[in-house]
Amino acid sequence: MGSLALRSSLRIFSGKKSRIYAARCEVNILVNPSVARKRQSTWKRPNFCNNANQNAEPLCLDYFSTGVPSGLSFEMALDELAKACDRSARGLSRVNEICFIGLVSYFEAFCKDHFASIINIEPTLLKGLRKSGHDTSIDPERLLNFRDDWIVKLGFLVSEKYDFGTAQKINALFMALLKISPFSKDEAKEYEEILRDRNLLVHHGGTITLAYANQTSALENKSYTPYYDSLVVTADYFDQRLKFIRDIAAKLRRATHSALNSYIHQSGEQYSEERKKALDAFLWRYEDEPDPDEPIIDGADAHQL
Repeated sequence: MGSLALRSSLRIFSGKKSRIYAARCEVNILVNPSVARKRQSTWKRPNFCNNANQNAEPLCLDYFSTGVPSGLSFEMALDELAKACDRSARGLSRVNEICFIGLVSYFEAFCKDHFASIINIEPTLLKGLRKSGHDTSIDPERLLNFRDDWIVKLGFLVSEKYDFGTAQKINALFMALLKISPFSKDEAKEYEEILRDRNLLVHHGGTITLAYANQTSALENKSYTPYYDSLVVTADYFDQRLKFIRDIAAKLRRATHSALNSYIHQSGEQYSEERKKALDAFLWRYEDEPDPDEPIIDGADAHQL
C-alpha cells in the first residue's frame, strides 16, 4: 500500500497564557509495515519540541504513536469523519455507516495509544497495573527492535495486549493506571448502546436482528421488523454520537493530565523539559481552519483544552 499525506495546520494550546503555539506540519503516515520505521523521519517536527542535544533524552513527541499526541491525532480523525459524513442522505447511507464504524474504531485506538503514551512518560505506573492483576510482562527480545529508543516504546508493547473494547474495560484499565474512570455509569450505558449499533453494522451489515429488535424495543420504544428493517445512520445520528465520544475523549485527556501531575508531585520526581512538554501535550487542541488574520507565534504559551 502507499502512503497517505496529511497536510494540516496544527493550532496547539498548551499553557495558561493567552498566546498561541502554532505550527504547520506535513504528516506522512506510512501504511506499509516494512517502512514503518521511517515514519517519524517523514515529517517536520514543530520547533517548540526541538532539543539542542537530541541524544540526551527523547523529544516530547517521541513518547507518542506516530510522533503525534494521541488526543491531537484523534481530533484530526474526528474532523475528517465529520467532513466525510453524507449530510444530504435521507435514507440508507453506506458512507455514514462507515463513518460511524470508524468513529468507534478510532476512539478505541485513541484510548489504547493514550494509555501507552502515559506509560512511556511514566513507566513506574506499571507497578500499579501489575498489582491490579494486569499482565505487564513483555518479551525482552522485542525491545531490541527499538535499540536506544526502547524506553519510549515500552507503553506500546504493554498496552497492545489489553482490550479497550468496552466502557467497563476502559474504566478498569485507567483505574488501575491512574485511579480515574473515564466513563460515568450513565456514560457507560450510552457507550454500550453505541457499541451495540456498531456491532450490528459490522457483523450484520446494519440489518436488524431479532436480538437487536428485542433490546431496542424496550430501551428506545421503537418497533423493528427483524431481518427486514435496517439501522439508518443519518447525519444527526452520527453527529450526536461524535459529540458524545469527543466529550469523553476530552474528559479523559484532562483527567489523565491532572492525575499524572498529581502522581509526579507526590513522588517528588523532577521531569525534564521534554518530558514536561510530553505531559502537557495531552491538552493540545487541533483546529483545521486557523484564522488567516492571526499571526503564527513560535514558542508561545496558550489556552488549555
